[in-house]
Amino acid sequence: MEKKGLTDDYLLQGLLEGTKATKVISATIIAKNGEGMKDADSMSKDFIDVDDFPTRHKYIETGLKLKGHLRDKLDISGDIVVEVVKFGSKD
Repeated sequence: MEKKGLTDDYLLQGLLEGTKATKVISATIIAKNGEGMKDADSMSKDFIDVDDFPTRHKYIETGLKLKGHLRDKLDISGDIVVEVVKFGSKD
């Protein structure tokens, strides 16, 4: 994969870009009395970029997993000893 360009640096760059992800949403921009909107009414429909926090979270989660700081499961093997302690009497 490295010969085809999928290097560690390339993957890191993709992760870094993903942590800054944005998405485009439609918005109705409203200005009182049309202030600052010469060629429009007091309302205008437009598309704006906003932060895409769910996507950013996924990129950060993936990066943490690759670094070994986050695991899906914790594998515990071996014997487990449970000691039961009773207090008081059964009167």
